[in-house]
Amino acid sequence: MCTGCTTAVGGNGDLPCVQGELKLTVLVTWETGKGIIHSHVAALPPRPKPPVKVQARGAPRQNATAKDSEWVRTRQALEKDKPPDVNEILLVTEQGDVLEGTQTNFFAVVDGAVYTAREGVLLGTVRGVLLEVCDREGVQVVLEPPSMHSIDSWQGAAIASTSRLFLPVHSLEYQTRQGETKHKSFDYSDPQHLSMKLEQLVLAEIARRSEKLL
Repeated sequence: MCTGCTTAVGGNGDLPCVQGELKLTVLVTWETGKGIIHSHVAALPPRPKPPVKVQARGAPRQNATAKDSEWVRTRQALEKDKPPDVNEILLVTEQGDVLEGTQTNFFAVVDGAVYTAREGVLLGTVRGVLLEVCDREGVQVVLEPPSMHSIDSWQGAAIASTSRLFLPVHSLEYQTRQGETKHKSFDYSDPQHLSMKLEQLVLAEIARRSEKLL
């Protein structure tokens, strides 16, 4: 992994140098009877620019505690049908609970509190930073999945991952029980909106914790 990062930064033959931050993907397999580690290094893509749109139409994954190769294959079908203007697909239970995205944790702002699932999701690194920031700033956190049945009461929403960090959602597309497609939009024109404040606080906290490796 260190060799891959060094090669990406310094270049190697026909391979160009990667400028800026790196995205490291590691795959561990035991299929040959012994442990093998594969690593892939690429440039970390820039954070998506607003407006950020998500779509609720995926079903929860069976093993949410790990990023396994089976989920990567399952996720491909969702990503294949994802419209170009949609940044993420949200996974929703039959009861209407929003657990997470295909690559992200999900949050909803309801009455000044942050709602996010605790069970049935991968507890991401940025999610952990957000919870610490909320605790420090006195922001109430409810560890329950936001319900699509109460989406009209949401004042904001966000997704989080190592590439997106904490990213406010501007538009959420979903289907009603009757099959009607609807859109929920969020207004962040007020810079004091909780979603916007949390974005800046999380960005600052991650920058404070970051260290230069190469």
